[in-house]
Amino acid sequence: MTTTALKKQIHQFVDVSDDKILKVVHTILEEHTTLKSHSEFDLTDEDVTMLDERWNNYKKGKSKTYTLAETKLRVSKNLKTLKH
Repeated sequence: MTTTALKKQIHQFVDVSDDKILKVVHTILEEHTTLKSHSEFDLTDEDVTMLDERWNNYKKGKSKTYTLAETKLRVSKNLKTLKH
């Protein structure tokens, strides 16, 4: 089914639906729109350049990386200092 055919059929369903169904459909579409607007983002050319540089440095071994154990230890220490 094409997008146009789907939209046409949905419009027909909406025309004959009761309030309860309309509220459910509205909630679904509203939630979808909210999630979509929060999950999509555009990177600027500057952002892409920075990420490319970081990736190239990582591949060349020029970036500092941490093991999982090192990361856990560092997070644990930072959390302890926040609690005091």
